[in-house]
Amino acid sequence: MALAAGIEDVGVVKGYIKGPMDVFSKEVPPANHAWNVVRINGTYRFIDCCLASPFHQAHYPNRPQNATSFYFLTSPMDLVLSHFPMFLTYQYITPSIPPQIFLRLPFVRPAFF
Repeated sequence: MALAAGIEDVGVVKGYIKGPMDVFSKEVPPANHAWNVVRINGTYRFIDCCLASPFHQAHYPNRPQNATSFYFLTSPMDLVLSHFPMFLTYQYITPSIPPQIFLRLPFVRPAFF
């Protein structure tokens, strides 16, 4: 689909996604999620089709009728609050946020933004 839309720089990012009840030690837990990265006009953005879906378990019992648009072309600075890639370079921010800082960031939902 990306190639058909003229987007040549596309990838899959594996990592950890923070949940509302997560309790952390001193390390980020192992990867439990994956999302896509695209580069459009020189800018990296993320797409998380799983969380955008109105059928994702995070939306129950107040499931929206439509997809959550927040997870379509999300900026790296917004996604880094909940998604931690296995490799820091896949944050696409400078300087990257180390695991110790990510673990201290608050859990947020799209309504926060």
